[in-house]
Amino acid sequence: MIKINPIELDGLWNRGFALDYHTIKSIPIGEDPFGHMQYETSYTPIGKVLKEFKYKNQYDNVYLIVDAVVAFLDNHPEMRNVQSVLPVPPSNKARTYQPTFEIAELLAQRLGVFCSDKVLEKKTESEYKNLSLPEKMSEHGVIVQKKKAQRKINILLIDDIYQTGSTMRQCAEVLGEDPNIDKVFVITITKTKK
Repeated sequence: MIKINPIELDGLWNRGFALDYHTIKSIPIGEDPFGHMQYETSYTPIGKVLKEFKYKNQYDNVYLIVDAVVAFLDNHPEMRNVQSVLPVPPSNKARTYQPTFEIAELLAQRLGVFCSDKVLEKKTESEYKNLSLPEKMSEHGVIVQKKKAQRKINILLIDDIYQTGSTMRQCAEVLGEDPNIDKVFVITITKTKK
């Protein structure tokens, strides 16, 4: 089992956590031939597994990630009382697979609940990691709810990396406007230190 150090996240949701920070430290080691600063980075255990899953195509790491989420939820039963798992819409739609969708789908299977990547949609093509902090914070109204809940439900909203929280807040705000959504819980696999 991967060691985690959960961090509570405050927001428009009923309760939310990141399982751990993404990195431990990152030291600049010089520029590459193209002038881009390079770093020697140390990752938390879950951060390393997520990085390998997301950027190095180590697909089987999804099982380790979901095992960590399920173990966390075993200690937070109020967050297990959900009828649906929804992934936060991706910033980069060009990936061969969407890490957050894969995590959400496997987690929903493990919890025995519904999952859909068709409920929330991001209207902008901006990739958040390429935006400055002020740009990230000013992007409002980019999340839309494409399908409404047909009965009273609780939602578990999943994301891979929590940076500014802007997208997660917008998702929770949109879901909170649906009269059939009672509670929104949030889990991100990791959180940046910024």
